[in-house]
Amino acid sequence: MRLIGDPTTLALELSPPDEGDTGLRAVRVFVCGTLVTDQSTQAYVPQLLRSLHADTLRARATPETPDTRLTGTPESVFRTLLSGSPALTGLDHCRASATARFLDWGSPTDHLLAYLVPGPRLLCAHREGGRILATALPKHRLITTLTDAARDLETNYTVFRDRTRT
Repeated sequence: MRLIGDPTTLALELSPPDEGDTGLRAVRVFVCGTLVTDQSTQAYVPQLLRSLHADTLRARATPETPDTRLTGTPESVFRTLLSGSPALTGLDHCRASATARFLDWGSPTDHLLAYLVPGPRLLCAHREGGRILATALPKHRLITTLTDAARDLETNYTVFRDRTRT
């Protein structure tokens, strides 16, 4: 397994490609020093690549200055993005929540709900509740982690991609 990133903030651990190049790779995700992936760690590489590229664009667009509507404890910001608040309602809430969604990487993270909020800060919790993990992420390190993971997947994943081209 190859560790990319810093497990104390955000890291991905990628397995080597399998011999048959099935299109699947084992992926383990760490947030705030905690392994957040459940037992289903197999990710479909083409989908994971698209998600990593989308999250890289989202990270680049995330302001480094906190949004005044998304200040407070990690729990209150998470609740605001999940359910809205007096300061963030209707269309503004929908935009903020959709723009901040993060870690939608397929089966390894399907059980998680995560947001990348201006600062940037990563907020992550199990969909069924529990402790909210929160960490500040230097923007350059976040982008490096995401692009390095995508590069690893692209570099070590050619047979399947070539086989599916028409």
